[in-house]
Amino acid sequence: MVLQGVITSCSLIQTGCIVQVVIATLVVSLTLKLCQLFWVTRQTKQAMEDFPCPPTHWFYGHIRTLVGNEKGLTAQGEAATKYGNFQIWFGPFRCVLSLCEPDSIRAVSNTTGEVEDMST
Repeated sequence: MVLQGVITSCSLIQTGCIVQVVIATLVVSLTLKLCQLFWVTRQTKQAMEDFPCPPTHWFYGHIRTLVGNEKGLTAQGEAATKYGNFQIWFGPFRCVLSLCEPDSIRAVSNTTGEVEDMST
């Protein structure tokens, strides 16, 4: 009888330890992913610093100006006229380079290097 009480209390302690280990693992994984996200964003900003950019919102980027109607198309046309090749930020972490000058498009299309898969 006493032995069953000891076995039951030990299994509860082990379950608590497992929960703590799982929570600690999740916290460490989340921290590492956030560090990776900010590192990649920093590298992207450094790679794109040669290209001008319309003013961005710190959280939304250019999402508010890229609406799917005539206003959004006009805003993108004005940015192409003003900046030539320019950056488009989709939120704080994702960036796309919009090529609008024929010489730049020609240089990119004639490149024979490997293309990195950006779909992931």
